[in-house]
Amino acid sequence: MGRAVALLGLVLILSSVGYAFEANMYVFAVTDSEEGVPATLAVSVRPGKGDIAIDLGKSIVGESTQESVREAITAATRLAGADKNKYDFFVKIDSPAEKIDGPSAGLAIALATYGALKGKDVPDTVSATGQIDADGTVYPVGGIFPKVKTAHETGVKLFLIPAGERNVLAKIEEEIEPGIVKTVTKIIDITKYAKQKWGMDIYEVESLEEAVKIVFEGERPEQNAVKKATDILEEFAPPPANVSKSKSFKNMAENLVKKARGVIENAKSCNLTLKDRELEKALRDSLKTADSMARRAAALIDKGYYYTAANYAFLAVIDADTYWKICEHPSILNPNSIAFQDLLQDTENKIKTLETQLTDANINKNNFEWIGAARDRFIRAKYSFETLRAGEAGKLSGGPAHIRKLISIREWLDSAEEMYTWGKKIEGPQIGDLGELAKQAIIAVEDISEMVDISDESIHERIAWAKTAYNMGWYYTAALEAASAKGLAFGNVISDRKDPVKALNELFNNPFEPVGIWDELYQNHALYYYEAAKFYKKQGKETKAKNMAKTGVQLYYMAEEIKKVHESVYSAPTVVVHVEKDEKQGVFGNGDTLIVATAVLVVSAVLLAALLVVGSKESVKKRHEEIVKAHKYRRKIAELEKRLKELEAQLNKEGNNKELKKEIAKIKRLLGRYRSAVKKLTSEGA
Repeated sequence: MGRAVALLGLVLILSSVGYAFEANMYVFAVTDSEEGVPATLAVSVRPGKGDIAIDLGKSIVGESTQESVREAITAATRLAGADKNKYDFFVKIDSPAEKIDGPSAGLAIALATYGALKGKDVPDTVSATGQIDADGTVYPVGGIFPKVKTAHETGVKLFLIPAGERNVLAKIEEEIEPGIVKTVTKIIDITKYAKQKWGMDIYEVESLEEAVKIVFEGERPEQNAVKKATDILEEFAPPPANVSKSKSFKNMAENLVKKARGVIENAKSCNLTLKDRELEKALRDSLKTADSMARRAAALIDKGYYYTAANYAFLAVIDADTYWKICEHPSILNPNSIAFQDLLQDTENKIKTLETQLTDANINKNNFEWIGAARDRFIRAKYSFETLRAGEAGKLSGGPAHIRKLISIREWLDSAEEMYTWGKKIEGPQIGDLGELAKQAIIAVEDISEMVDISDESIHERIAWAKTAYNMGWYYTAALEAASAKGLAFGNVISDRKDPVKALNELFNNPFEPVGIWDELYQNHALYYYEAAKFYKKQGKETKAKNMAKTGVQLYYMAEEIKKVHESVYSAPTVVVHVEKDEKQGVFGNGDTLIVATAVLVVSAVLLAALLVVGSKESVKKRHEEIVKAHKYRRKIAELEKRLKELEAQLNKEGNNKELKKEIAKIKRLLGRYRSAVKKLTSEGA
């Protein structure tokens, strides 16, 4: 029996309840000896809750394949207009290969998923190769010629490849003299060669949308039209951004660009050699992308897009450092290696050290944005590390994806440390308690999550980070994350209801006035995406323009919600400590006794008040935790009641089904326990 490998640690048991649709197609891999290997792909979709599983039979699933499946499914559901969290996905690949790893099946998986969602079959004579990301952009992969050749031998008549990949190095047979045939290695145009040699149609595609039009709608683009390879950093010149509040962030952006250039130069000095040729090519391509991103970041600093520049530089560091660490010690790909364990332990040590510093940090009205943002990045890093450490069944599977994840965590920690170092130098009046501000911000976004369907995982993550910050007493950070989640939710709703390009145009026709560093940074980041959307729209790249605009809308609303938090913080009362002295007598004059006595009384009163406040705060915190827990239990009760209703309806149809009766009895027992727990929590707080 085939072994099912759960994607990202999820074990999926596909329910027999509800309909399912399956789409099938051929996919092709390449061996170390550069030979094509056929495999069959089947993607089935049915109502569920967003679980994804992979069944590779006797093959072992690699980390990059797992990531590729996730990206492909996200791209397909977006294009199909489906909510990913309302379906379960089962991806089955039947291959003779011992291990399946690499991203090249991404486009094929996305096509099959789209077909399954739409109830459409993929024609038997169609196949594809290409890496894909969540927005549907298709990227180059290796081994085009052996894949196409094997596809022809399998009976495939139409094959899709990434844009810019038509010229390939191939071993082909040529008649050099009449009756004399010789195998030669040369660069050929695969679209022309396949058509002339095998009568096979090959089309270059830049996006999943293009691929869908060819496969499902019968569109046939001009084969002779040469397409440029997809470039995530196509040059366009956005107008300068308005900068007033966020000038201090420029230094951080410049430091990140400098760091990126240094890491890239180190990486370029190392000649990568891996037995997995496809992984080697993917890493080399990522280093080229990192180089482009670093150059783009430097150019954007001059235009005032400081956060956008920092973001590009941040990603460049991650890609380049991933290449560098794997190139320096290829054994790091093995999770049991000393190199990997050292990286893991060093990251954990960085987390412990920085947590102590941030907990003890002094936050005031002039540095709260820096300290708060440092804490925010720290929480993200720690959350990601704990998630990674949990792994599948408590173990790390290793591979390039986990190495990249660890490096991204370390970059979050480095950013947090730099923000903390900057912020701790800034003095200012103490801020009053922001606990209520944070709590109301969290409640507001939780209310929204109950009113509209939020399928964006990043929103739920931000809510979780906000609660973590609140429980740590980092109230500004909690409010910042809750406001970000609320803004993202608004952005999603607006983008779903109207054309995001038009929506963004309306927003920037009457932009808000920033009051702090982060609302201005995010507003300008949104402006960058707005300009990019207009750029792609003029080029006729509607899908790319729409995706850029949607991100811009999300960022704009996020910036606006953060502005509201900043207004509340700036208007909050400050805590001022006065130290007075008798100007006539001096500290050693005749007024000494009165001053000392007054000071003793004041200190005593402050200590007494502090004890009362501590007791009050502990009580409030405990009650808040009880309220949160009761709310969580009520949501679970609602889910169980819904499930119970469905099962009882099914039992009425099927009659005497013992398994259904057992499941119903189990749910009723759980309902009883949750209801008792809620009753206890609410009665204790009364």
